[in-house]
Amino acid sequence: DGPPGVKVMDLSEGAGLGEAETRERLTRALSQGRTQIAEYPVMLRDGRVVHLECPLRVQLEPEGPFVRAARWLPMAARGQLMDHVDMAAAQLALQAIARDGHPRCVHVSSAALADAGFVHELERRLAAVPQAAGKLSIEVDETATVHWRRWRDAAERWRPLGVRLGIDNTGRALEALADARSYGVDYLKIDGRFIRGLATDSALNDFARQLVVTARAMGVALYAEGVDDLQDLRHLWEIGFEGATGPAVTASR
Repeated sequence: DGPPGVKVMDLSEGAGLGEAETRERLTRALSQGRTQIAEYPVMLRDGRVVHLECPLRVQLEPEGPFVRAARWLPMAARGQLMDHVDMAAAQLALQAIARDGHPRCVHVSSAALADAGFVHELERRLAAVPQAAGKLSIEVDETATVHWRRWRDAAERWRPLGVRLGIDNTGRALEALADARSYGVDYLKIDGRFIRGLATDSALNDFARQLVVTARAMGVALYAEGVDDLQDLRHLWEIGFEGATGPAVTASR
């Protein structure tokens, strides 16, 4: 996971389709609009929702199920379809916000971020729906921090339209984010792998406390991803995390 981009997929749910067939099915599904977004809340300590995380799901076969991203995302990246995937998710999130007014969040891949055409087209779509754009968050993962210039260029176009900007799946190289605020980042989401079990592990606890100190020094909000233990969640609140997502969060609502 991460550079150089190797992915290991468990195909126990069914046979692999192969690269060419998967790309063809993805291309058809995206062009025909056979997509939908899932919704997972990021909650504050007081129970308010920061936003709904909205990963894309794709109907690979007409009349078939909408498939979670873990099943096809590596092939979409390999087939250079990430700009289409990310634009579909952003458009669906904007439409959903326009319907009910709830803030939502979408992920933009490093590949899409590097595409000037994608950045400009998303800017155009955001400008067309200013009220919805003001309730959208856009985030990239930590690997995009090696391309700050690309992120800065995108941020300069999207931020004036009211979009919040964040970095998710972070925790491996937090020192690389020291200038995050100057590049327009509003929040960090810490990967659950780096905080799971911190309530009973002193080393993880110390690391989490340092994350809080670093985030406050940077002037950004700090959220935890994938929290699956209520004891961990309570500890995260105690040491100063502002938001969290995961099974423990929804169970505590």
